[in-house]
Amino acid sequence: MAELWDLYDVNRNPLGRTHERGKPIRAGEYHIVVQICVQDAKGRLLMTRRHPDKVDGCKWEVTAGSALAGEDSATGALRELREETGLSVSGERMKPFFSRLGEDYFFDSYLVQLDEDGENVRLTMQEGETTDYIWADYETQEQMERDGLLVLIAREARTHMKR
Repeated sequence: MAELWDLYDVNRNPLGRTHERGKPIRAGEYHIVVQICVQDAKGRLLMTRRHPDKVDGCKWEVTAGSALAGEDSATGALRELREETGLSVSGERMKPFFSRLGEDYFFDSYLVQLDEDGENVRLTMQEGETTDYIWADYETQEQMERDGLLVLIAREARTHMKR
């Protein structure tokens, strides 16, 4: 079954149409891409390893994906987190982190602060999407970045966390 996204204009007004993933988006049309950064009680960032068959396979990232047709940004972020890691959090725990406009998408990032240490959080990787995870402290993230092991959005999230 094809993945469908709602379409918006540059002012984020709904266009009342959907778009099928993998097909080119026309100029002036946008969809919503979400990212959800999860930190444990020690301030470590949850990072997952991309499946080897995906673009940037075996690199590390924070959970991200596209909001599906009928979903708002926050709902899409919570679904992506649940699908890719098995972690369910309430929307009240999630705070907007940063947003930006991409070439054909709105990119919305959220931050979740957990009360527990990552070792006490049970995670399940999504077959075909993620293969492993790590709770990375800042030094580990820096080393991963120097080694070229982070996808672009993980590097971008780190930049915003430095502020």
